[in-house]
Amino acid sequence: MKATIDQKGFSLLELIVVLAGLGILSSLALPNFMRVLDFNNIDAVKALLNSAAADCLQNSRLTDSTAKNKINDSIVNATNLEQYGYKISDGKDTCQQFSIESSSANKKDVRFPIGFSVIDGKLTKTAKPSSSDQGSMNSCKKWAGINCTVDDKLQKLLDHKKNIQDTKDKCTANYEKFLKNPGNGETTKWDNDAERGCPDSPTENYKTSTCTTKGCVQKVWVLDSTPYYSKEAYDQAVTDKKGIICTAKLKEYEKDKKTNFHSNGNPLALTPSECSPDKYWFFEGSDAGSKLKWQEKYHEKQLTTGKTTFSDGSTRYLCLGEDKKTEALMKKCDEDNKSAVCEVGVNKKKAEKFSGKFIANPGKPGVCSKEYWLCEGVEKTDKAAYDASSCGKKVCPPSPFGDLCINNPTHRLCKNTEWARCNGF
Repeated sequence: MKATIDQKGFSLLELIVVLAGLGILSSLALPNFMRVLDFNNIDAVKALLNSAAADCLQNSRLTDSTAKNKINDSIVNATNLEQYGYKISDGKDTCQQFSIESSSANKKDVRFPIGFSVIDGKLTKTAKPSSSDQGSMNSCKKWAGINCTVDDKLQKLLDHKKNIQDTKDKCTANYEKFLKNPGNGETTKWDNDAERGCPDSPTENYKTSTCTTKGCVQKVWVLDSTPYYSKEAYDQAVTDKKGIICTAKLKEYEKDKKTNFHSNGNPLALTPSECSPDKYWFFEGSDAGSKLKWQEKYHEKQLTTGKTTFSDGSTRYLCLGEDKKTEALMKKCDEDNKSAVCEVGVNKKKAEKFSGKFIANPGKPGVCSKEYWLCEGVEKTDKAAYDASSCGKKVCPPSPFGDLCINNPTHRLCKNTEWARCNGF
C-alpha cells in the first residue's frame, strides 16, 4: 500500500499577485530611502562647514587679510563636497563669504544652498531653501535659524558688511604704511564706531552711521611714526622737537591754508629756514607728510578722472579722485558719472515742463544720447506718441531764417527762438 503525500504550493496567479505587491512596496520605499540619503548628505556637509567656520574664526585674529580670509581646503574642497552632491558657489569661496549649492539640476532636489560668513571675528550662518519640502525647510532653520531666508535681504546685508570689512582693511593698511613712511603729518585711520551697529540679521534700514563703509575718518597726527589723537597734543610734540620759532611758522602755514607751489599736481617741497633742513608738504593748511600723500589729496580735491602717474612711479586709474585699480573700471565709473549728470539734465527739463525733443549730451554713452520726447514735462514713449499728444498737434511759427534753421536748427541764430522751442530743438 502506497503512502500518499499531500503537496501544496502557490498557483501561478498567486505568485504574480505577490510579486506585484512587492513591486508596489519597493516603489514606495525607494523614494523615502533616497530622501533619507539626501538629508544624510546635508548633515555631512554641515559638519564640514562647521569645521571650516571654526578654522576661519581662529584665523580672524591674523592681520594679513589674505591669510585670514582663506578657506582651509584640507577641510572642505570641491572633491569632498562632490560625493555629497554639492559644489562651491561661484565667487563665494572665502571666509568672508563661503557658500555651497547642489550640483544637481533636479528642481525637486531638497539640498539647499548653505554657507557661512566670518567678518570681524563674528560668525553668521546662512541658508536659502530651494524647495517647499518641509524637511528641507526644517534642516535649513536648524543650520541658520532666522537667517534661513527665502529672499535676498540677508545676502544684501552680508554684501554690505563685506564691503565694510574690505574698506576697513584698506584703511588700516594705508594707516600702517603711513606710520612707516613718511611717519609725519596728518592722516586718517578706521573709526570702529562705523561698524559697531551692524546687525547680525536683516533689518529694514541697516545702512546707518554705525554700519557704514565711510569709516576711514578718524583724524590722526603723526610725528616720527608716533600717533597723536588731538591736534593740541601733536602741536606740543612738534614744539618739543623743533622749537617755538619753527612751530610758529608751521602755525602760520595752517592759518593761511598754505598749499605747496605745484605744476599740474607736481609739488615742490616747502623748506622754511626756521625749520631747516626739514621739508613740508602742505595742502590747504595741512601737512600731508610726503609728496605722494600731497598728490593723493590734490587729485581727490580736484576730482581727477584719468590715467595718472604719481611720484612713487605708480600708475593709478582715477575716477573723481578715487583709484579704480584698472582702466576698465575707471572708464565704467566715468561713464556712470556722465550718465548721472545727463539724468539730472533730463529731470530738469521735466521739471521745467519742457515740450519737444531733448537729448542731454549727444554722442555720449547711456541716457546722454537717448532721445526724449516730452510734452509739458511728461515723457512720451516715442515721436509717434508725442505727435499724437496735445503738444504734437500744436502749430509752430515759421522758421525765423528760412532754410537756414530748417537745415541747421542748432545754428546760433536759430537756437532759443520760439520756432526752435516749439519744434523741440
